[in-house]
Amino acid sequence: MRSLTNIHNELLAAKEAEPRLAALNSPSRFAIWRLWLYVVATAIWTLEQLFVRHQNEVQVLIDQNIFGSAEWFVQKVKAFQYGDDLVRNLETGGLTYETLDPTKQIITHAAITVARGAIQAATLKVAKTLNGEPNPLSPNELTAVRGYIDRLQPPGATIVVNSLPADIVRLRLDIYYNPLFEVSKLQIEVENAVQSYFDALPFDAQILKSKIADTILAGVSGVNDVVIARFEARAVGGAFAAVERVYIPESGYIKFDPDQPLEINLKTA
Repeated sequence: MRSLTNIHNELLAAKEAEPRLAALNSPSRFAIWRLWLYVVATAIWTLEQLFVRHQNEVQVLIDQNIFGSAEWFVQKVKAFQYGDDLVRNLETGGLTYETLDPTKQIITHAAITVARGAIQAATLKVAKTLNGEPNPLSPNELTAVRGYIDRLQPPGATIVVNSLPADIVRLRLDIYYNPLFEVSKLQIEVENAVQSYFDALPFDAQILKSKIADTILAGVSGVNDVVIARFEARAVGGAFAAVERVYIPESGYIKFDPDQPLEINLKTA
């Protein structure tokens, strides 16, 4: 991008190279021809600045355009307003709501599993928040969300929208600890460490067995070793299966089995 000085010098050089302008030879800085040259240089510099600014603004819009991507679907489904119909924006051609109402935006958690290989449909997992925890949508709410996504998705795209109850997890830990530490306090701290790990997980995150142990070892003083004796999980309607290394909840979130809550066995050797 040229500076004002560069533009002004180029105009001076062009003037000097034109024989018909030889009569304009006053050395005064305030000569009319010099002032006009500076005015023209300033106008050119300003116009170039505007061109560059416009180019940058257009580039930002291009960079922010994620239409049809996984992120776009997540953003759009979180903007869903239960009970409102979509209207066509006559200026942009896009579908939107006539009035944005955050109180009707019931979906607080969303993630999408991109279609791969033989699976031609992408799965959009959604949940709402009740009592501070993710919960499935009601049948009527889910029907409305599916209709909303059908209106928005590009032709040819296949998006399956699911909102399931939490996957259930069973966890039994063998905790080897320093016997100098108080057992009851250690028990509570281990429980809190495990709960903090699960609470910190994003929606639809991978649950890693190794990270559970790492969290306890890093956060609880007096623990020497952690053995995950049992880690089982199931989706709604499914059977419990042992988790070897990693588990991704089908619903996007988990809860501990109410019949078999977190089991911690404290051992000194």
